[in-house]
Amino acid sequence: MLQMFRPTGGVAPIAEVRGWLKGYAGPARDSLDTWIVKREALCFEWQSRAWLPWFQFDRHTMAPHIPLRAVLAELNAVHDPWEVANWFALPNPWLGHRVPVETLLSDLPGVLHAARADCVIANGNARLSA
Repeated sequence: MLQMFRPTGGVAPIAEVRGWLKGYAGPARDSLDTWIVKREALCFEWQSRAWLPWFQFDRHTMAPHIPLRAVLAELNAVHDPWEVANWFALPNPWLGHRVPVETLLSDLPGVLHAARADCVIANGNARLSA
C-alpha cells in the first residue's frame, strides 16, 4: 500500500497526521476524527495501524478535497476502507487503466463515473446521485 500511494504523497499513520495537525491553526486540527467517522476522509487499517493517504488533503486548508466527497460517497456505499484504498491505488478499466488517485484532480468526472460504475457492479443497481 505504501508503494501504491507514493506517487501522490504517500500515506501516514494516523498518529503522525494528528501530530502534524497540532501545529496547524485551521479547522482541520479538530476535524480529523469527524472526517474519518463520517468516511469523508479515507483511513484504513494496515499492519495493525490506521493510515491516511495524503492525496486526499488540500495542502492549504488540510481538509479533504471537496471533490473527493462524491467519489467516497459512491465507494463507501459498497466497499470497506481497505477496498476503497485499493480502488484508488490500482489501474481502473473505466479510466482507460489509469490509476484513480493519479487521475482524481485532472479528471474528476471520469473518476466519479468509474466509482459509480464499479458500485453498480458491486451493488447490482445504480445510485441516483448527481
